[in-house]
Amino acid sequence: MNAAGEAAAKAVALFERGLFDECLDCLKTLDQNDFKVQHNVAVAEYHRSKQNGAPSRPTARQADSVLLEAMRALRRGLEQTHGPLELWSPDVTAYAGSVLYNEALLDFEAGRGKASLDALWRLFGCAEPLAGSLARKACLLLLEVCIAEREADKASEVLAFLESSLLATNAGGANSPGKKGSGPHGGRSSSLDGAAVAAVDLELQLHLYKAKVHLLGKNLKEAKRELKSSLNIRSQNPAAIYLKSNFELQKGNSCKSIKLLNSCPTTAADATSGGGAHGAGGGGGDGGRGGSSSSSRSSSSTSSNASNGSDRGGGDRGGGARRVAGT
Repeated sequence: MNAAGEAAAKAVALFERGLFDECLDCLKTLDQNDFKVQHNVAVAEYHRSKQNGAPSRPTARQADSVLLEAMRALRRGLEQTHGPLELWSPDVTAYAGSVLYNEALLDFEAGRGKASLDALWRLFGCAEPLAGSLARKACLLLLEVCIAEREADKASEVLAFLESSLLATNAGGANSPGKKGSGPHGGRSSSLDGAAVAAVDLELQLHLYKAKVHLLGKNLKEAKRELKSSLNIRSQNPAAIYLKSNFELQKGNSCKSIKLLNSCPTTAADATSGGGAHGAGGGGGDGGRGGSSSSSRSSSSTSSNASNGSDRGGGDRGGGARRVAGT
């Protein structure tokens, strides 16, 4: 490994240990014109700004805004160099996809659902080159955004993609080709990185998201079936119990809804499988990639090969926590 590679690996290790000042010092020894270095410097600075306890809401919003502007600047630079996303080569998409994901996540956190949906839908159309965990994470966030924006048809297409990846993982076919369909995404590979996907957790999440899509369409019968399947997988999963409570409320069973809420586990460890919020890898230069860590949230689900960060309340959108991807 050359000097730049050693510095990138050291930056990753420092980032994972929460030593953001030291991580930034290490990143500053790398080529500052390198896109990945610029990306990870921005993310390390973001985490450093939030390191000393929970920041006040204005401070947190300012940190999010600074990071969002950094992601937008990087994306504009990529588009000036490589053209629009649809023209990017697989190699460019593989290392630059995290910028679009991060930008979409921050937009969603700020309540700009339409902008987030547009960015994620474009990324979904080019999902094949992405690392398995980032592809999975982007798809799960896209599901949350589709549900929040009441885009049931798009959510159904993402669910079909994730279900095919789950089938491929269960069959041991991590490199199986995807199904071809009539939609714009029909030719993609539909298998995600089997090593990064906990198949049972993904299956649980898919049942929950399908239940939410059915609830959007007022299809209570199908929603009930998906909720039953999710609770059969993990009976004390708070996200499933919360959603079932919502289901009972829609049926007019307010007493049963309250009873379900009171039965919900209260410890973070019982919450959902996987988690995290904003974060990104500390590497760069010749090959640093963010390491993996997680933090629980009370609802909703995605996981990745990134690093952990700040949480956002789940409300009724949730099925997992969200994290930004590193490069």
